[in-house]
Amino acid sequence: MKEVYTDHDLARLGYFKTVLDEADIPNLIRHESLYNLAVPFAVMPSLCVRDDEDYDRALELLRSHAESPPVTGADWLCASCGEAVPASFDSCWKCGAVRAEV
Repeated sequence: MKEVYTDHDLARLGYFKTVLDEADIPNLIRHESLYNLAVPFAVMPSLCVRDDEDYDRALELLRSHAESPPVTGADWLCASCGEAVPASFDSCWKCGAVRAEV
């Protein structure tokens, strides 16, 4: 197991975890539950790949996502459930339906 990213921002770690999940790279976030203790920066949460051979590919994927420009555009309504979904999402956060191409 190798660490590929560390950050105090759990949302960013979660986003990067999703990037690795979608690429079928087994991973986990370590120290996620310890971060909310009294000394938050003593133990930083970190994203790790489970298999060392995935390390280089994971770093390249994360680097390309970290350097990509922010998503612009309008939020959209899910055609399946009617939920308002942020523009940066490709699928509905509520029901999982994929965004229809415009």
